[in-house]
Amino acid sequence: MNLGSYVILIFIIFPFICSFYNESLKEPLFKELEKIFDNYLINNDNKMNLLLKSKKDKDLSDEQKCSYCTNIFENVNKYFLSKNNDYQYIYNFGKMVCSYIYDSDSCISIINEYGPIVMKNFVELLNNTNRFCSILNLCKNQQNDNNFENWAENLLKNKPSKKRENINFNKNNIYNMIQITDIHYDPKYLEGADTKCKQPLCCREKNNKETIKSGKYGFCGNCDINDNLINSAFDSISQLNPDFIIWTGDMGPHDLWDSSQENIYNITKYLLNLYDKKLGKIPLFPILGNHEKFPNDEFTLVEDSTLLQTFADIYKPYLDEEAYQSFSKYGYYSQKYLNTNLRIIGLNCLICDTFNFNLLNDKTLPKQQFDWLENILISAEKNNEFVYILDHIPINANFYLSECAKRMQVLLDRFEYIIRGYFSGHTHFDDIAIVTTYKDKIPNIINYIAPALTTFPSIYPSYRNYIIDKQTMQIFNYEQYRLNVTQANIDNQANWYISHNANNFFNVNDMTEVNKLYEYVVGNDYMIKRYADAPKGYELSKKEKIVKEAQCTIKEFSYENWMKCSHPSFDLDQSQLFNILNKLGGYWE
Repeated sequence: MNLGSYVILIFIIFPFICSFYNESLKEPLFKELEKIFDNYLINNDNKMNLLLKSKKDKDLSDEQKCSYCTNIFENVNKYFLSKNNDYQYIYNFGKMVCSYIYDSDSCISIINEYGPIVMKNFVELLNNTNRFCSILNLCKNQQNDNNFENWAENLLKNKPSKKRENINFNKNNIYNMIQITDIHYDPKYLEGADTKCKQPLCCREKNNKETIKSGKYGFCGNCDINDNLINSAFDSISQLNPDFIIWTGDMGPHDLWDSSQENIYNITKYLLNLYDKKLGKIPLFPILGNHEKFPNDEFTLVEDSTLLQTFADIYKPYLDEEAYQSFSKYGYYSQKYLNTNLRIIGLNCLICDTFNFNLLNDKTLPKQQFDWLENILISAEKNNEFVYILDHIPINANFYLSECAKRMQVLLDRFEYIIRGYFSGHTHFDDIAIVTTYKDKIPNIINYIAPALTTFPSIYPSYRNYIIDKQTMQIFNYEQYRLNVTQANIDNQANWYISHNANNFFNVNDMTEVNKLYEYVVGNDYMIKRYADAPKGYELSKKEKIVKEAQCTIKEFSYENWMKCSHPSFDLDQSQLFNILNKLGGYWE
């Protein structure tokens, strides 16, 4: 989760783009643009007015729409060039509005970190006027659709007909796999500190006598976690004696205004040292989260080679040589679990991160990772291996590019037989997403989305224990472990407990019954309300929107589809901001 990107999106990008998706906003926005760009748009008034009304009256041909759009934004580019890339007026506006939410120092730091990256890539996108207008559906871009359809068709025609085996459960023939995600350890956490503050992250200072104070084991609010909570979690996990652990990203705190890349390295090293002390030599499979980069999310392969090498070195004790080399170059890898036929694939989430503004103009990064993933899956199939895929950001999350999601859907469909698990974190909430087959839309793969170990933003810390059938490597069940932080502070003792197990919760015999799970959850109103209530703590009778969003989370495989399901009409909320930025990501060439 990234607060800095919200600020940038709201104050720099959103007002400029949203008019193309809301008729009522178009005219007032262009009036403002005309005031700003009066030296360049004065000769385009007629074209602009025609363009504004063309969607409604359909009095322009597709060629005219495209021509007028590109002409207008060419003139917009002239305006930016005339300013010699001086965006101080935009920064000042962003800082002013941000100051209504956070303190001035936090705003200045966040805007200064993200502003240059956002504006550089946004202006570069505007320079490619034809692609920009195709994103706005005013110029056609059929090449991308044709390339994707041809790739999907060619890949799926070789899909084997065999189906996944049924599980004959034997409690003496299982693996226990723990998922730890979104730790967000805050070394500056203070017991007895303010739980409300003017920064994005609290529980660090003791200035306000009026607020509730943070406790020994943390606080459910805008606070990340401390040593006491992490130690108690690792102690609880060690008692389960797991066979291996997946570590799905986001180690550092939500301190966007007060961090550095070096801080994130040091926090990761500290947590791994603690892991070694508490959990010994239990095999660990780590991946990057969006918070492993500072500023969060903003990644390029060329500029961040040092980041990849450093994290590869940190995780080297848990990686074989081939995995280490791949991680150090690209941030993704594959590695077998001991001498079994299970291959773990760890992806680099930054490569499909909606808030990685570098992806507005660089489409080679995601394509490169998907080409690599396809080849790894082909090889695994030939070698009779089963596969687990780890990716910090879930397939249907607001941070996951829909262009990536539709390719992932095809790969999950094609290699359905060998893919035995698909695991994510990032949302901080207790979720699943069900991915359907590409053409027939039959539920076939579960994206397991584990809740966070942190308490941010006002949740109980959690980890998951997956019960795996050794013979087939399929997920039989999982147990959700939680800590009631409020009670732990009262008792002066952390008592982790099982809040639920998946089979009982979803009314299935085991988690391979994907279609039964889907029908039960989506088709049962009470279950939908229960699902919305249990993981996120909302009151059933007051959160109809949350109930709808929970239902859409289960059944829609991409954020674009999730938006259509949960927001059938345009409304200016946080979800729409992500949707617009996702559209800005555009199409792969």
